[in-house]
Amino acid sequence: MRQHAAQGGSYGAPGRAMGVGRATAQSRRDTLLKPEKVPSVMEQRATGSS
Repeated sequence: MRQHAAQGGSYGAPGRAMGVGRATAQSRRDTLLKPEKVPSVMEQRATGSS
């Protein structure tokens, strides 16, 4: 989701992938990308960005 946002992706594609509407996808992405929300250890491992 972070990479998708960084590459200028829309809200629609993640919404379809998660099986939710665009507004729900937008809310989830915005929550994830809040400045105080740092990637978890597992996310860092998965993306190779330790």
